[in-house]
Amino acid sequence: MILRSSRKVSRCFMIIAFLLLGFNLSVSQSEAAPDPNNWYLKSHYGLFNHFTYGSSTFTQTIYPNGTVPLDINELGNNFNATQYAADAHSFGVDYVAFTVWHYAMNTLYPSTKMNQWRPGHSSNHDVIQDLINALQPYGIKLVLYIHVTDGHDFTAADQTATGWNNSAGGYLTWNNFVNDIVTELGNRYGTAIDGYFVDMMYESYYQNMIDKARLRTSMLAGNPNRIIIGSGGTGDAAVSLSGGAADYMAREYYNQPTSVNTWPATNNMTATVMTTQNVSPKWAWWASVPQGTNVLRNSPEEMFRFTVLEAGVNRNGGGMLWDAGTYAGSGALWEDGIKSALTTLGTYVNAVGTSLKNVFPSTSYPRASGVTLNGLANGIVATKSTDDTVEYIHVLNPPSGTKVLTLPVPADGKLFSSATILKNGHSVSLSQNSSGVTLTLGSSDSWDSLDTVIKLVVSGYDGFSYLNDTASSITYNGSWGLSSNRNVGDYLNDVHYTTTNNNYFQYTFTGTGIEYISSKDSNYGNIDIYIDNVFKQTVSAVNATGYLPQQVLYGIYGLTSGSHTIKGVKTSGSYMQLDKFKIITTATPNLAINKTVTASSTVDNTDWGVAKATDGTTSSIGGSMGWSSANSLTTNHTEWVTVDLGTSQSFSKVVLYPRNDGVNTGYGFPINFTIDVSTNNSTWNTVITNTGYALPSGTGQTFTFAAQNARYIRVNGTSLRQNPNDSNQYRMQFAEIVVNP
Repeated sequence: MILRSSRKVSRCFMIIAFLLLGFNLSVSQSEAAPDPNNWYLKSHYGLFNHFTYGSSTFTQTIYPNGTVPLDINELGNNFNATQYAADAHSFGVDYVAFTVWHYAMNTLYPSTKMNQWRPGHSSNHDVIQDLINALQPYGIKLVLYIHVTDGHDFTAADQTATGWNNSAGGYLTWNNFVNDIVTELGNRYGTAIDGYFVDMMYESYYQNMIDKARLRTSMLAGNPNRIIIGSGGTGDAAVSLSGGAADYMAREYYNQPTSVNTWPATNNMTATVMTTQNVSPKWAWWASVPQGTNVLRNSPEEMFRFTVLEAGVNRNGGGMLWDAGTYAGSGALWEDGIKSALTTLGTYVNAVGTSLKNVFPSTSYPRASGVTLNGLANGIVATKSTDDTVEYIHVLNPPSGTKVLTLPVPADGKLFSSATILKNGHSVSLSQNSSGVTLTLGSSDSWDSLDTVIKLVVSGYDGFSYLNDTASSITYNGSWGLSSNRNVGDYLNDVHYTTTNNNYFQYTFTGTGIEYISSKDSNYGNIDIYIDNVFKQTVSAVNATGYLPQQVLYGIYGLTSGSHTIKGVKTSGSYMQLDKFKIITTATPNLAINKTVTASSTVDNTDWGVAKATDGTTSSIGGSMGWSSANSLTTNHTEWVTVDLGTSQSFSKVVLYPRNDGVNTGYGFPINFTIDVSTNNSTWNTVITNTGYALPSGTGQTFTFAAQNARYIRVNGTSLRQNPNDSNQYRMQFAEIVVNP
């Protein structure tokens, strides 16, 4: 069986709807929104190095005693790749970002293309290949830093040769030059380059001069699965800033406060300099002053705590990228204090490694961009395993004078079966009810001043649970195989599969609904679905572009509570698989499902419309993004949206689902708003008032109130939120509006 993992990255965090009534639904959207095969999304700790030659007038990397390499060849001959890789391994990093060129684009490998355009600006020695050879035994990913708009540092003659000042054809000559170098680089090292970190994408040179689509094609030469990261300046920039060239953006964080307790964590990767120096400027990305003149900015304990915080916020991957200058030569490699600090940091990281490596930020206790260590709700940040079976609670600010930690209800409805301290395996008392989760340390345990990590095992969700394909209660008719440990994103890392038409699976469950969740691929086919021996529909498991794990192929909801049987029969294609079932055990009615919606304004197309606000799809997916306003986009203003239940009914809860499509997650949710109810659509009673509502995560925002008997529910947004990924326009948007008794 040939399996291919898709690199197409989804960065939204989704909760598949289970509050649907009385109809079948065939969908094709993954529940596990972050791609578990995307190494960058699972990486939260990296090492960044500029090892670069500038020019005779602009010094960059030096020797420990302050001597300056004479040229790019001397620098290239004096990099200790073996020691560097061994140190990176002892630091415990997930990946290394290493500069292949910076000032004046002097490349650290023998570049045929550079020598054609600008002779003498590439190293005769292949530093990059040395680094690849040294890192690969440790399994450390390699990202190469490149700068595609550094022509302002060229000589006048080189500027003319490369077209730096020639705007003809949209700076065609400069783009020819840059793409020649980048394409050569990618093809030279192929899959050994896991990604690029592209500097200065926020700058006017990049915005005005670079052919973005062409550059992206060049950056994927030799490895179409490379991750492209763009520098977005000092903010949490939107990926749209790259003009389509990058997959993710990064923040450069410098001149920051001394205390890490006030540093804001970000959705994007954060790169910062570890040292300060006793000469101006106080910080530099490379080793530019002799040993003995640098001072470590923060202790390894402080660095560890912020790395943990960033891991729980960093939904766009890369986490914390700590920059450390490396010297030329075979002597001391690192600036003052770096090796000791990073080795200690690596010890701390490895001690709780499963909670920081190959994990995603939590969806049970999500934290928004901008949160600080001083401002952590409940004193915690959280991560989760990529298969969503474990939540890791990082207690960074423990409760004072008590061993009891009280947490709110998980935002994604998870239910937990057990709790243990990750470091020692000791049991933690766990209590969970409708008010939240209570965790109590045992008599022999106490809070760790750095980070107490509590491992919570997920048993299911409020109203539903999962059943893996290996459960003995599932019947497999015909010849079936079990494929395990494939590491392609399947639930619990296994699937059952068959290649024979008319083979089937069958499972009897107790509940009000069920979802059949499995993979798609280009050579899969159709499956006939039966519920209680009645044919329901034929679903397709075909995805033309390759393997997609954990897709909801079929769902039925609103069944009479009791025993039911699902059966899936293979009818075509090379393979049919079963990964897991989602069994729905409650049937809280959604009074708004498929009800009429009106609004002050609306975008109306294949993705957006008033009807899509109550169609039962709580995630923003193609064909059902939800409802969006359309008026007065450049100024803050008022918008409203109203659901007509058809008749007056009793209800006490409204759930508003924000859009959750990647970088747009939460945007469109109003800042100031009311929820009003009416019996006649003219006289309104306000039941909820909110001002200053924070940017939400992609999960449903629940608002409860005293039971009302009304026909109409209106959300009235009086202050809207600008979306930096949508030209800072003001819109009110909801993926779904749910009304419960």
